[in-house]
Amino acid sequence: MTKWKWMLAARLNAKVLIINENADTLWIDWSHREHIVRLARVRLGLTGASAIPSLWRVLLLPCSAIFLLLYAASVHTRRFVHTRTHNL
Repeated sequence: MTKWKWMLAARLNAKVLIINENADTLWIDWSHREHIVRLARVRLGLTGASAIPSLWRVLLLPCSAIFLLLYAASVHTRRFVHTRTHNL
């Protein structure tokens, strides 16, 4: 669910019913918190054999982004220096 839907469900004084794509239903309340947590884990890919690759992807994302930014910066710096030295 989107953030505004979760906020609306948290602030309502009425019961909220969750229906997923398999037509499974559950009410949002404290007695169903284990089911809600299990549903969130399945949605995030943190259950079974897919948990370890998902966690690795989350941990490696910042490293990959930093590497790509540093590579782009070095390529653009080399191009800048190369064009300055050959134009003189």
